[in-house]
Amino acid sequence: MLEIRFLGPFEVLLDGEPVQVSGRRRIELLARLAVGAGQVVSTERLLADVWTDGAAATAAKQLHIVVSKLRESLGDLIVTQRPGYVLDLPAEHVDAHCFSSLVRRARSARNEGDIAQAAALLRQALRLWRGAALEGRSAPWARIEAAQLEEARAVAVEEYADDLLALEEHAEAAAELTSHIAAHPLRERPRAQLMLALTLMGRTAEALEVYTDVRQALVSQLGVEPGAELKRLQRAVLNEEVRPQSPPPSQPAPRFPAQLPADTSAFTARREELEWLRGLLVPQAGPNVAAINGQGGIGKSALAIRAAHSVAGRFTDGLLYLNLHGSTPGLEPVQPAEALGRLLRSMGKDDASSPDEAAALFRSVTADRRLLLVLDNARDVHQVRPLLPAGGGCAVLVTSRKPLTTLDGARHLHLAGLTDEEATGLLARVAGPERAVSEPEELARVARLCGGLPLAVRISAARLAARPDWRVADLAERLADARRRLDALDYADLAVRASIAVSHHHLSAEPSGADAAQLLPLLGLVDLPELPLSAVAALAGWSEGRTEAALDRLADARLASSSRRSYQVHDLTRLYAREQAAELPEEVTGVAFRRVVHHYMATLTRASILIDPTTAEVLADYPADRTGLPLPDAREAALWTQAERENVRALARQVNLAGDPHTAAALALTINRPFTSLAWRDDLIEIIEQALEVVGFDDDPLALARLHNVLGVTYRERRRPEEALHQHLAARDCLKRAGLPESAVPVRAGLVGCYRQLDRLDEALTTLEEALEEARAQGVAEPEARYLAIRGMIYFDLGRYTDAIVALEESVERWAAVDSPYGAAIAVMNLADAHYELEQYGKACEVYRHGHDLAHRAGLRQGEIAALWGLGRSSLKLGEREAGMEYVRQSVLLMRELDLIGAEEAERRLSTLDEEQDVPDAFMGR
Repeated sequence: MLEIRFLGPFEVLLDGEPVQVSGRRRIELLARLAVGAGQVVSTERLLADVWTDGAAATAAKQLHIVVSKLRESLGDLIVTQRPGYVLDLPAEHVDAHCFSSLVRRARSARNEGDIAQAAALLRQALRLWRGAALEGRSAPWARIEAAQLEEARAVAVEEYADDLLALEEHAEAAAELTSHIAAHPLRERPRAQLMLALTLMGRTAEALEVYTDVRQALVSQLGVEPGAELKRLQRAVLNEEVRPQSPPPSQPAPRFPAQLPADTSAFTARREELEWLRGLLVPQAGPNVAAINGQGGIGKSALAIRAAHSVAGRFTDGLLYLNLHGSTPGLEPVQPAEALGRLLRSMGKDDASSPDEAAALFRSVTADRRLLLVLDNARDVHQVRPLLPAGGGCAVLVTSRKPLTTLDGARHLHLAGLTDEEATGLLARVAGPERAVSEPEELARVARLCGGLPLAVRISAARLAARPDWRVADLAERLADARRRLDALDYADLAVRASIAVSHHHLSAEPSGADAAQLLPLLGLVDLPELPLSAVAALAGWSEGRTEAALDRLADARLASSSRRSYQVHDLTRLYAREQAAELPEEVTGVAFRRVVHHYMATLTRASILIDPTTAEVLADYPADRTGLPLPDAREAALWTQAERENVRALARQVNLAGDPHTAAALALTINRPFTSLAWRDDLIEIIEQALEVVGFDDDPLALARLHNVLGVTYRERRRPEEALHQHLAARDCLKRAGLPESAVPVRAGLVGCYRQLDRLDEALTTLEEALEEARAQGVAEPEARYLAIRGMIYFDLGRYTDAIVALEESVERWAAVDSPYGAAIAVMNLADAHYELEQYGKACEVYRHGHDLAHRAGLRQGEIAALWGLGRSSLKLGEREAGMEYVRQSVLLMRELDLIGAEEAERRLSTLDEEQDVPDAFMGR
């Protein structure tokens, strides 16, 4: 008989004797299958969970080899079953499943009034544990599974203690609880149970000491007071009102769990926000979604948990809670498939065989329920969207750092910092009212220095509570010193900082760790949310191989973590790295920062030219001193830009703050075309506006003119023509003051676009004809192609569609001459629109298809959107409804993929297909 155990170190037994399973991959794969024994685990899931070290290219082949090797030693227990594999082993042969079964049987016995049988079953279940769950397994899936198992173990211990107390076995309960509390010092329930056991044994002083210990731990580590149950029990012990515990009443087990974390007694303020949430979180015709956003430490989770507790009675079928770890240092975000599995298991359902099936099953299970689901610490919309229930009686409360603006049907609440009054109240509540009375002004000063951040306020309060000899003024002085403020607010993490330093020094002392030790301070120089290998290699000035080895050593030392495409540095580690970088010579840090900036400039320049070759001439004025990534084509350029969006934004902010005008201008201009092609106009506006605060006329008048012109174009695409006109005129003024020709920057094209939006078509035509005449006189094809396209657009505005077609066809020919699919795609899309207006729907379809091909080649995603939309409209006019609907659906899906619209806008467009509609705002070529 084969047995698998992972409630402790992973081991395999055959007839009671250990079976040697060699090789990390084999052990990891067998453990992953054992967790879901009897259930299919998809190949995709196994590859994601077991092959976490970047061997994706050969992982599928390796999986087959590992399965074959395991079959050689274990027989045919691993069965191939679409879409993956299943461990064909009875659940009772896996210790974790035995544990769960015994716990369920114990609860059934308790509900039937048989407390002795319940205690016996729980005693048997707890004896299965030989150590920490999945001990020695450190993969992300194993950490998540282990956390769930450890929580189940803790609950089982506490239920066992309840049974022992009901059976008046107080000494055994106290012994069990003492060891349990040592492993979980902040759990309040076992502290209450131990107080009760000690009191009933006549050891009242020890019971009160338990209360004192837990209060001190909660205040010093979390900045909160004990909960109401512990406080009531303390009063009962003092008043000698404790009585033996009766057996728990028989009642049916709840169908759904109550998973909300304990409410915090230190919660203050946020009354308006709390009432707003209470008004929204009600069962009704469709699921309500409330999304709270705000910076780290602002109190999102505390507000969400308080709100959830306050409306818990409305949701009679259950309260579900899931921490998605979207911003947890050192932990990867929980993947939607894993989150769905945990939710389904918590409701007594087995895992589904695929993510799509899991999502469908979750929607089915929740369809007719009244459930409240709290999704805490989400990373983004993509992580949350598959977890939304379907039932009209359900409500969802989500917290995240960034706004989840495209989350279907969500209502959003942004949390700002506490007011000075609210922060002072929180300080007084945790630090003690006597301090508020004796030093009210200093307490208010500490609150102000915390900047309204609840996390900082709680840490300050905890320090005061832990140091009764301190005056509030002592803490205020420490906070007032900017050089010491971070130390003062890192009170609970001082040991972490020390351990980081020890790990760093150990690396320095090891020959194999020298590169890693040298690299760590450099990582503190950049504010990139993710650290791609190529960017870190540029930062260090090393080959990618050497850099990867150093990063892996940092990961081994727990000073960094890795995902499939990049590395991350934990928040406190990054702070330590910045402190270490400050000790390096400025020439070292300056050169390193320049390398990473020029790495991105070079890659963005490559992306720009692939997307629109006509940008090459302008960007030649801003050469990078590195080669960047070898992007093969425009499509890959667009995909790289999508993946690096947040990094590019962060780097641009850092460069602009550094104040070097030449670098600020160069980086902003290289960002222009890749971001424009993806319709990220708000991002581009932010970057250009910041750059304009740095770049002056005396620095580089031509670059300044280009920045003003790009900002004008982007304002116009956001339908802000007055502001756009101001920027284009500023660009023209820069050129005039510098004695540069107006044609050095395409200012006239921008002016014409503004005049069109302002309905000043006479001025638009006059300006255009002047520009076109000058371009033809110079014999330069690219400006002529642009102005011919604009002429066609003006004719379109005037309803002269035949004239528009002539101008646009000529423009397309000129764009072909300069080999610019980007420019040609815009012209062709407008040409197709003109054919559509002339009711030439067959011709319009033909031209839209050509435009889609050009946009696809150029990586112009917004052009693809417009072409698909045009094909849909034209096909519907031709009576081809099925094809038309499919084109429109693809267009809407692409808009959603790029987060350009939300669900309501998508639904509106899909529901009004038979009506005349504008081209989606995602495409602003015309």
